[in-house]
Amino acid sequence: RPPTAATAAGASSADAHGAPAVPIPRVARRVRLRHNASLPSAGWAYALSHTYSVAANSLVVTSELVNTGTRPFALPHYSHNFLNAGDQPVGPGWALRLDGVDAHAYADADGSWAEPLAQYVALTPAAAQGAGGAAQQLRVRRRVPPWTKLKAFYDGTASLNASGSFVATVAAGDGGGDDGGGVLELSSELEVAPPGRSLQGAGAAKEPPPPPLYAYNLYVEERTLSPEPIQLIALAPGQRWLWRRTLSLRYVRPAGAQAGTPPPRLRAPWGTRAPPQQPTAAAAAAA
Repeated sequence: RPPTAATAAGASSADAHGAPAVPIPRVARRVRLRHNASLPSAGWAYALSHTYSVAANSLVVTSELVNTGTRPFALPHYSHNFLNAGDQPVGPGWALRLDGVDAHAYADADGSWAEPLAQYVALTPAAAQGAGGAAQQLRVRRRVPPWTKLKAFYDGTASLNASGSFVATVAAGDGGGDDGGGVLELSSELEVAPPGRSLQGAGAAKEPPPPPLYAYNLYVEERTLSPEPIQLIALAPGQRWLWRRTLSLRYVRPAGAQAGTPPPRLRAPWGTRAPPQQPTAAAAAAA
């Protein structure tokens, strides 16, 4: 939460539920969050920080985890990456490219709670090249209805060459489908620096290459398409692990469109539902 004048000055406060307000330091276009935890009797402790910055059309999240205890630890770590456009349901018009992943080699989640991925998603070749060779594009071919869940596990060699980076595109037209209105493209590049290494910058050649991912999942439901690259973090006392994710958004104009053609607007966040009504003065007073 943004700091109040009091918390910015170092004073403490609490919200309506009694939770302490946490001052967030701001430097120009950056925000840094820090968290420390320890279990002294067991020797486990860590320091975690996330720095968020904005540059042009990109959001950059740089993270650092340090083992501040006396015992080594290891854990899998991932982000859900809940992708959505205009609060619209996932359906035709969405496509996803998982860099270096063999998109054919997956296992569906237990049928007791998830439906098969192939019922809604088709695999098509893509021209782009990924870390593991020719990339493969996952294209949503049916609208995902409410309460429906899909989950695919890319285990073993399927994700051996995966970089953790991905590119998602969605049709930018008002219809939510492939209507020739161009596409919005979100690219997500993951950089990882195990102990003894440093981050080399987005787009730079990674020498030596980063360690293989621990696993790779894809989760889908009505209003989200969520790639889940999972890395295994292992730290001895005093060691640190760095990772950075760069999210970049751009509009790709349809073929033949003039350079100055503005992108079409996404539908309102409430989709086909009625827009929220502003309270009248009488209602506000009664409340």
